[in-house]
Amino acid sequence: MARMGALASDFRKGESAMNAPEIVAAAEWWATTISGRPKQDNGDAFQSALLTMVALERPRPTPDQLAKFKERLMALLSVHWDESKPYRCRFLSVDYWPDYILQEAAEAAGINCSFPVKTMMCISAGKVTVACGYGAPDKVIYPTCQAEVA
Repeated sequence: MARMGALASDFRKGESAMNAPEIVAAAEWWATTISGRPKQDNGDAFQSALLTMVALERPRPTPDQLAKFKERLMALLSVHWDESKPYRCRFLSVDYWPDYILQEAAEAAGINCSFPVKTMMCISAGKVTVACGYGAPDKVIYPTCQAEVA
């Protein structure tokens, strides 16, 4: 019974964290990425081409599905969010299949699309980075530089 109370407390704390700009930026990046035809780069040109061909056959999510995906992803990420611990990092990743958090958000939204292979995102207080594709360098997506926005 005490465990249930702790989980409910974590969830209430998470509800207020759903609007943390890092969580919003992460969810927006994933939704935008899966709304198109994500990069399929596993480091091998032939296999990447095959992965891309398979991805083209998968349905694109609808705007409603993308909104549900973002909402569920933000809820899942916010449950354990703690800005007072900036050294903590929440990772989201796709090897060939999305990790359990991305998969749960996609299933909740009724999405069955391709995610970009070999992708790793790190979400920490004040910063979100993503490396999309085999051996890709980290790119900061939050905070964005004013020069990038213009």
